[in-house]
Amino acid sequence: MDALAGCYVHLPFCARRCTYCAFPTGTDRSLAGATLGGILAEAERRAPAWPGPFGSLYLGGGTPTVLDDDEIARLVEGLRARLPLARGAEVTIEANPDDLLPGRAARLQALGFDRIALGVQPLRAPALVLLGRRPAAAAAARAVREARAAGFATVSIDLIAGRPGQREAAWEAELVEALALGPDHLSVYLLSVEPDTPLAGRVERGEVRAPTEARQAAIYRRTCRILEREGWGHDEVSSWSRAPAFRARHNARYWARVPVLGLGPAAHAFDGSHRWWNLPAPGPYLAALAAGRLPEEGAETLDEAAVRLECLALGLRTAAGVPVALLLEAPDGARTLERALARGLLVEDGDRVRPTAHGFLFADGLARAFAG
Repeated sequence: MDALAGCYVHLPFCARRCTYCAFPTGTDRSLAGATLGGILAEAERRAPAWPGPFGSLYLGGGTPTVLDDDEIARLVEGLRARLPLARGAEVTIEANPDDLLPGRAARLQALGFDRIALGVQPLRAPALVLLGRRPAAAAAARAVREARAAGFATVSIDLIAGRPGQREAAWEAELVEALALGPDHLSVYLLSVEPDTPLAGRVERGEVRAPTEARQAAIYRRTCRILEREGWGHDEVSSWSRAPAFRARHNARYWARVPVLGLGPAAHAFDGSHRWWNLPAPGPYLAALAAGRLPEEGAETLDEAAVRLECLALGLRTAAGVPVALLLEAPDGARTLERALARGLLVEDGDRVRPTAHGFLFADGLARAFAG
């Protein structure tokens, strides 16, 4: 990964809202056109402090592909005019598989996208109903074929594991089926039952039993074993790639604390020492821009202690790990490290330590233990 800044654009629009989703998105697209104009206006105002070139551009959400091709083209061309991309920059778009109707992938690739992240989530019909997803199994296979034929350099798929009632053997069969689709990159997220979501309501009413931590840990460890067996590299806690060339370079910027400019409602940004996040709803976001203000909801400047904790928390979620010296700075750091090594949570790798598959499950606790 290069050290150039990245740019993330949040498009808060979906065709339908998943039952587990707590992200700031919605199905009302009446403000979509105005929001695209707002994002370009925000880019214009941010540009003097972010001269570029940018090493990555990532369109996420939400579901960017619920917008039509002309809208996406307007956005991408406008961003390129305001925020120059470096030669060879990674340009990613998130997509629902059933949005990639014949010819759609080729049109997106022609707009400059070289990486596509397909939100497959579950492949099994009962789980699709539970999570409020659109039909995915046949659409996922077709979408991967379409992306391959269009010439995308990297095809990534997202899956959700540790669902209510899911057994390890059933998950293994689903994961093997997902690998058979032929992706280059894979993200596997353990389901989290977030407050104030329809899924949380079903759990509270006793209609669905939330997955236990023990079951999710078992499914995660099996995921790690299967992907290791298949020769996939474990890049960070939730992501794997079939070869180093397919690692998500934009995502790696977050783990390495490289600056990332965030644009759009609810987008987060980081310039190296200062973070800010935008107003989450399109209406207030647009109103702030119309009033001549940057659409920020909040901001923070990280002090030395916060930076150190963040380096630990992020580094211990990646296969690269952290320098041993950083851990030894903590009070009683040597003894804490010795215990973590003995428990099989960390392994030594030269002058660094990195988490094991088991250790990834305890990344938060390890970061706090070494924070001092």
